[in-house]
Amino acid sequence: MKKIVMLAAVLSAISVVSADDYGSEEELVCHNGLYFGFGFDLCDSGDKNVFTYGDYPVEQYTEIDAASTRIGGSIILGYGKKLSSKSFYIGLEAGLDFHRNAVYFNGACYDSYYMRNFDIELKRGGVSPSLAFRIGHYDCDTGILTFIKVGASYVKTTEHYKAFDESTTAESSIEATHKMTSYLPTVALGIERAFTKKVSARLEAEYRFGKNKTKTYNVIRSVDENGNLDSENGTATPFSDIDRLSQKPAINIRALVCYNVWL
Repeated sequence: MKKIVMLAAVLSAISVVSADDYGSEEELVCHNGLYFGFGFDLCDSGDKNVFTYGDYPVEQYTEIDAASTRIGGSIILGYGKKLSSKSFYIGLEAGLDFHRNAVYFNGACYDSYYMRNFDIELKRGGVSPSLAFRIGHYDCDTGILTFIKVGASYVKTTEHYKAFDESTTAESSIEATHKMTSYLPTVALGIERAFTKKVSARLEAEYRFGKNKTKTYNVIRSVDENGNLDSENGTATPFSDIDRLSQKPAINIRALVCYNVWL
């Protein structure tokens, strides 16, 4: 919470900085053409994992429901244009957010019937590229561009499952990895203000939608329905563990400085 308050204070200070007084709209060109930008990103996101295991006598489950707020960086590259003699603005923008990886862990889970200990690790990748269209209203007198962005962002979540079978002296550990890579839709609102003919500052808030995915693992069962070693056919029998992995919706707040490199 302290991170959010501190960043909000910084962004508020940026938003009230006055642009230079320009004499004509032709001088307000820093939003037009090719530009790049860099700054800070505050990301509030999370992941959820529900792992269901054991089919006799009853199903059991373990859950990781985690969220984290991370401060990282953002870089953007885009091209935009204000339509001649009008205040309508349109552009295309690519971005890259980067944070530390978010790792959540649920260890020492125990399936008493099938005599399994297992650990579950859930990790959200820290690098997220995006692509979006930007449209907005351009006020030539103040150098303020208010805009909306609509696009998609790449997100990767990895769930790693490792089980240790205690019902036999033989080596029977099981490992499985459930990867979820998604191109999730995003929508953002923002304001950008000119400082000079080349430089502007931007504040934007983005909402990224979530996604669910279910995967079934075929795991080897070493005991029968009476809890004895399953050796009737000399081999163990398979059963299923079901993993439901969710990428939660996310909120990104970005504070950026942009520089025009070509009109």
